[in-house]
Amino acid sequence: MSSSEHLLKQQWSLWFQDMSKDKAIHAGSYQESLKKLLDISTVEEFWGVYESIPACDKLDTCNICLFVKEVAPEWEDPMNSGGYNFTLDLPSQKEQAQDIWKNLLMDLVGHKFPSIDYITGIVLKKRTKDNKARLTVWTTKIKEEIKREIMSFLERETKVRKITAKKVTP
Repeated sequence: MSSSEHLLKQQWSLWFQDMSKDKAIHAGSYQESLKKLLDISTVEEFWGVYESIPACDKLDTCNICLFVKEVAPEWEDPMNSGGYNFTLDLPSQKEQAQDIWKNLLMDLVGHKFPSIDYITGIVLKKRTKDNKARLTVWTTKIKEEIKREIMSFLERETKVRKITAKKVTP
């Protein structure tokens, strides 16, 4: 890291999962198909990574995950176990979907999310079958008040009308 780089308050890891049918079958399991690509610790690294990710409408069937470093995007990870999954179906307008993805990533790494200490990561799920994209924000165990706070933030920031929050158990 050079002296001109700007450290993030928290380190993050970028993960990729090819969810095309052939790859999923050959991988055999969710964990085997999930690949950690790199760790991100500076603003400059984040933007370099963000700029290298194709736009939502250009992605094939895959999951792109940004999680707190040392936390895997699996419900079996102790930090995720018993947490919540906030799901947003992204709008079909490609620019709007891309803006929501970008803004939530910036909110995450910039610590703008409410109750950021409870957020473990975010997943962009793209499926080419129906050309839809979905975002899921993952948390550790949270109380009802924190759940409402995160839900309100997501509704306000994304303008997505249908956001679901589901408690997930491994």
